[in-house]
Amino acid sequence: MGFITRYGSFWGQIPQTSGRVFWVAPSATYTVEGRSYSASDNNDGLSPERAVLTLDYAIGLTTASVGDVIVLLPGTHTMAATATADVAGIIITGIPQNAASYTTRMPSGPARNRAIVTAAASTVAITVTAADVEIANLHVLAVSAAISINVHNSADRCFIHDCTFSSQGVAESTSTILINVGTGTGTSTLNEDTHIRNCYFRNEGGNGAAVRASGTCMNLMIENSTFMHSGDTAWVDAIALAGGESLGTVVRDCDLLVTATGTTVTDFIDATDTATDGAAAIVYRCYVPVGGGAFNVTATADGIVVDSYTAGSTGTNTVLATS
Repeated sequence: MGFITRYGSFWGQIPQTSGRVFWVAPSATYTVEGRSYSASDNNDGLSPERAVLTLDYAIGLTTASVGDVIVLLPGTHTMAATATADVAGIIITGIPQNAASYTTRMPSGPARNRAIVTAAASTVAITVTAADVEIANLHVLAVSAAISINVHNSADRCFIHDCTFSSQGVAESTSTILINVGTGTGTSTLNEDTHIRNCYFRNEGGNGAAVRASGTCMNLMIENSTFMHSGDTAWVDAIALAGGESLGTVVRDCDLLVTATGTTVTDFIDATDTATDGAAAIVYRCYVPVGGGAFNVTATADGIVVDSYTAGSTGTNTVLATS
């Protein structure tokens, strides 16, 4: 294969690693460099010419915490069953398209990533149950009434970045969640240090949150991301801190955009369901449109808002909606 180095880089954009690189095809027959190949979970996956067929099988080939990388080749990867990232320290990535964006905010726009991940009806696409898993450069298509990426309590330090998400064209449901953090059974009772960065979320209509902290989360960080809402139904929450005693949540350098006239987002960030008052979330350098709440909390101590503005105003830095 051309352009593949002994260190595992593909056209110079796959992460440099001392581990192995496994390749996953989007279908049983796929094309690389103009040639057609057959994918199978009987392959070893160690070359684009010998790609495996399912992400879940590729995860099972990896070794924990040695730098193994899984690359999803361009095309639509439909999960017939949930792919469970239960091996610590692995990277799951698509091949980056164009230059990576390292600007202050993730630019709005359509899918930039050609490795598309979706799932069968009512199926979670990817569940993360191990620590230090990184997910990058994927375009994730939502499934109605299902979670797209589910980060369990045991998946500390999960890093999701440079991904695009879309719920366009799916049947509207408040149970449609793009990223859910802090759930699952096991010995861990909370998720720590999940980081969501440089992502683009496109919501259409009255679906659930783009990011939801459904359990107890410590130091959840959401930064440099764009949340776009379209359709004729209000979006209740873009970010929902929905349960447990979430502590130290940081939302910074994020934009909320609304494209449909007269359609609102009820709350950019909703923390009214957190169990304990005073578990402060910090929001700074975020912009939201007029017509919806910016930050909804039950007590002022739950939210600290700094240098965040409503479009069209002179920018008073206050909690804009409390109940």
